[in-house]
Amino acid sequence: MIIYFFGNKDCEICNKVLREINEQEIGELCKIKFIDAFDDKKQELCDEMGVDELPHVILLKDDSIVFEEIGHFNVKLLKEKILKENKK
Repeated sequence: MIIYFFGNKDCEICNKVLREINEQEIGELCKIKFIDAFDDKKQELCDEMGVDELPHVILLKDDSIVFEEIGHFNVKLLKEKILKENKK
């Protein structure tokens, strides 16, 4: 599983969600890939994934989206989903 975290270093909500992800030690459960949504080189990927608001978090398992949230959300729900998917 991999988390695509679309955000920007200057985005306060992005930084808050990223801190919460780190506090929940989600990086121990799956790979986290941070994508700077303001980087021109990443615009094609943002378009492909439908990213138009930040932060935008997508959890992929076997190339399928199993969890997706936009904006600030309860990171514990993400952790629960990862743990559940790991048991499958």
